[in-house]
Parts: sequence; structure tokens; C-alpha cells
Amino acid sequence: MAYLHCCLVSHSACPCNNLITGSLAIIEEANAIGTAVLRSQLLPEPYRQQIEDLLQDYIELRIDIGKVDLTKLQERKKYHDMTAKLQNELWRLAVLSTDIDARPVTSGVFIKSLNDLIDSQNKRTALLQLNVPEAILIILFIAFISSGGIMGYSAGLNGNRVITPITLVSLLITLIVYMIIDLDRPKRGIIQINQNVLSELVYEENHL
Repeated sequence: MAYLHCCLVSHSACPCNNLITGSLAIIEEANAIGTAVLRSQLLPEPYRQQIEDLLQDYIELRIDIGKVDLTKLQERKKYHDMTAKLQNELWRLAVLSTDIDARPVTSGVFIKSLNDLIDSQNKRTALLQLNVPEAILIILFIAFISSGGIMGYSAGLNGNRVITPITLVSLLITLIVYMIIDLDRPKRGIIQINQNVLSELVYEENHL
């Protein structure tokens, strides 16, 4: 049974990767947005100011959606629709700016950064959908409950009621299961993905 536990916990260690990968995805998106903000200054007027304002709204929107639980599907869909609308408007203005300045070192590099911004957002959204399969979690529950039953049965056969060790092991098992589930869903529970890197973008843009 101990060997089964080790195998299951080892296989389920990927929730830690979910947290790390999710954090890296936020950093990647923040870098993409920050690059777009900087390169927007290369654009000609009147599009430069319009795009800078939209990017400010976009950053705040990405921060807000990061605070919404994954179980709130309707609310997240609303934010995703708003994100797509802002992306489309940014792209439209970027294309229009090429009519005034079509040089690759100005409008061209901004369009490249805008494309990276959209790709990073899609990547972050996709990574949030990656979870440990429910079948693995069910097997974990069955294995841990079975181990508790076996320990109790063994204690009964020996005629010794070792309450303290069994209680401690049960609490430890419960803690392990909780940590696996919490790490696997870094948008809920106690363990959360840090979004300070996006919040810092708001400060930096306001001080450009």
C-alpha cells in the first residue's frame, strides 16, 4: 500500500508544475504586454494615444480576470469576450497606423509585439485548463481511504488501539490530498498565482 501511495503521489506531483507553469505564463504575458506598451510609442498620431489607452484598459482587464474563479464560467466568458474585443480593436488601429507609417521598425515591430500579446493570452488561458485527470484523484481517494481502513483493521487484529498514530497518519494523508488538489487548481483555494507582475505594468505605464 505504501508503494501504491508513493506511485500515486509521484504521478500527481504535476500540480506543482501547474502552479509554476501558470506563474511563468503570467510573466510571459506581462512581458508581451510591456513590450507592446513600449513599442506603441513608435506609432504615429492619432493612433498612438488611442492604442496606449486601450492597452491600459487591457492590462486592467487581464488583472481582473485573474481574480475570477475558474468555476465561474459565465463571468469568465464575459471577460474573455471583452478581451477579444479589445484585441480586435488594437489590431484594427495597428493596421490603420500602417497607412501613415508602414516602416517595419515602427508599425511593423508594434504589430509583431501585438501578435505576441495575443499569443501569450491564449497560452495562459489554455494552461489554466490543464488539470490532473479526475480518475487519478479518485484513485488517490480510494487508496488513502483504504489505507486508513487497513490500519484500523490491523490495530483491531492486534488488540491494540493505537489512536494517536492512526489519527496523525490520517491527518497527514488528508493534508497531502488537499495540497494536490489545491496545487492543481491555482486559481482557487489557499495557494494562488501571484499577479503582481501585471499590477506593476499599470504603475509603469502611468509613469512613462
